[in-house]
Amino acid sequence: MENTLDAYKNAIVEWNNNRTNSESVLGLLTQGSYFEITRAMYDDWSENSPDYIHAYLGVDTEASDSVGFIMIDSTCDSNPKTVTVGNISYAPYLEGFGDLQDIPPFSNEENPNNDISVLTGLQRSFRWMLNRKKYIENKVAEGAGENAGMFQAFRLPMTDLDIIFSDANADKAIVIFGLTADNATADLLLWSDNYQEDQTVEDTTVPMPPFHNLTDFRLLQIAIN
Repeated sequence: MENTLDAYKNAIVEWNNNRTNSESVLGLLTQGSYFEITRAMYDDWSENSPDYIHAYLGVDTEASDSVGFIMIDSTCDSNPKTVTVGNISYAPYLEGFGDLQDIPPFSNEENPNNDISVLTGLQRSFRWMLNRKKYIENKVAEGAGENAGMFQAFRLPMTDLDIIFSDANADKAIVIFGLTADNATADLLLWSDNYQEDQTVEDTTVPMPPFHNLTDFRLLQIAIN
């Protein structure tokens, strides 16, 4: 995606327009399986001491309607003057790694600080893969108000990233969709990419709508208004 504020705003508007059509949403969200948060992104965000990272969905119409995540820390997103291209990071929604990953069998020696267990994380991602079509149809049927309908953004606690990147050997957080056991809420699961040493998974990330106030998401307001 072009690295300009207008391009990011247009991508957010395009997702907002598509989220009322279940076939369009499903087509976009089946393009990939994950996106990445790099250590460089984390280091940049840390300088602002934010409580959260806001991850907006966006559709890049210049790249065959490809979907990705437009991210800005909550400190910068709270003030229109700091909603600038220099404070925004973009991560494409990718289908798979370029190389085969050496992922060892998961054991019981997972990170004790995990928000959820590795097994629960795997269950949620499996549930999303199997149930996402019906979940999307149900959310679209709710309408597209501020408190209902398909998600426009997610709020990621900075503390989750602190835990993942406290491992000096973790270069990236791998972020995938999950679905809660009641099939009612989509979330984002953050996994450490240091598979050999650190079985870390974090999950306190829920969507807007319905769980957060639109006024906290300044970039979205600027884009759709």
